[in-house]
Amino acid sequence: MIKSWKSGVSCILPTFRRPDGLKTALDSLCSQNVGARAYEIIVADNDPAGSAKQFVTDYAKSSQVEIIYLHIPEPGVSNARNGALNNARG
Repeated sequence: MIKSWKSGVSCILPTFRRPDGLKTALDSLCSQNVGARAYEIIVADNDPAGSAKQFVTDYAKSSQVEIIYLHIPEPGVSNARNGALNNARG
């Protein structure tokens, strides 16, 4: 069942070369209860090399939560946040 994005929740997770912390954060975010709302996690990889792509892609395959990977190579956490915000549906 596709839930409505009218009251959906988008969680933005900026990351930069932190594979262990990224797993911990995703585990925690995926365990959240948002009730009947649509829920997505947007991982905004701020590493110019896109180092989180493979991990996030593999993690998303077994997740019950929709996880979207975005590569935002321009330096700065504000660029990562804004890039993810531009793609958020919630």
